[in-house]
Amino acid sequence: MAFAYANHPDIIYVYPEKNEIKIDQVREIKEWLSLKSTSNKGKVVIIEKAHTMNIPSQNAILKILEEPPLGTLFILITSNKGNLLPTILSRAFIVDFTSLKEKEMEEILKEEKNSTIKEIIKADQSLRFWKFLKNETVLEIIEK
Repeated sequence: MAFAYANHPDIIYVYPEKNEIKIDQVREIKEWLSLKSTSNKGKVVIIEKAHTMNIPSQNAILKILEEPPLGTLFILITSNKGNLLPTILSRAFIVDFTSLKEKEMEEILKEEKNSTIKEIIKADQSLRFWKFLKNETVLEIIEK
């Protein structure tokens, strides 16, 4: 399955398996949600590239969204919300993000010269600025 468990046992990260989020992945989410939270504060499901869910997957996730377990937070990340069913969108609080310009990213990296951001940048190949990191100026900032 295309899952990753975060540094916290109550957070799960779901991403496409062979360019698609399949119904079996949604079933696994449902099963995981049926287990008790280790912190008793709820659980978080992060779905990367939510627009790659096929129709059966979207219908299955919709059933969970209609009656989510108490304390559950879903974060659906997409670059194409038009590929999601309108009924999913109607149950979502939509937050639009824009890409940072290279200069803005460079300034952030200069200000945040700590190991956490270095680790995130090096570990997460899905970050929009992965290509930007190959820039020698940026690599110098990170390595200092």
